[in-house]
Amino acid sequence: MKPKSFRLALLTLVLFGARYTSAWAAQQEQSAPSSEASANVVLGGTSGAPGESVVVPVYLRPPDGKAISWIKLEVTFVSVNLKYVKTEPGIAADMGNVEVKSDSSAGKNDKDLETTTVTVSATAPSSGNGNNGIPAGLLAYITMRINESGRPATIALQTKLQATEFGTDKTLDQMKAADTEVEVVAPGSEPAVACFFFTH
Repeated sequence: MKPKSFRLALLTLVLFGARYTSAWAAQQEQSAPSSEASANVVLGGTSGAPGESVVVPVYLRPPDGKAISWIKLEVTFVSVNLKYVKTEPGIAADMGNVEVKSDSSAGKNDKDLETTTVTVSATAPSSGNGNNGIPAGLLAYITMRINESGRPATIALQTKLQATEFGTDKTLDQMKAADTEVEVVAPGSEPAVACFFFTH
């Protein structure tokens, strides 16, 4: 491909990704269930076929009039067919110099099924000009892999959230996180076009 054609194709993909993300945000505002619309931390639902990796974006919207110093998000799911891979900081964390850490632990639910709990913590820098806590936006990406033997199913990602206020370290009890799902689909039934930002 010629350099000019490559640049044009790349620009088209970026513009499509930005338009897709804006449309998604607008749809969330207009049609999300009340529990999700009022949540301060929202995980983006996703889907994939057996053997594929999927990315779950973590979005933050601080409460009105509050700045956040620290967040701890726990994401628990049945992990028979879904395995945790890694967590990476999102653009909001990078721009705000936010430290993002993660780990995972194994367990079992009340049906004796294997579960994984992924813990993502984010900490705002303690000092700096214009520092107003953890900024709103895309905080992190959680990458998971669907087992090759996985069958079509919907896997719930259940969340728990803790947070403290910037400057006071008081617990922000009013903050909420919304659960989401990972859908395991049959091979060949995935959407033909994926968002540019989540595939590069």
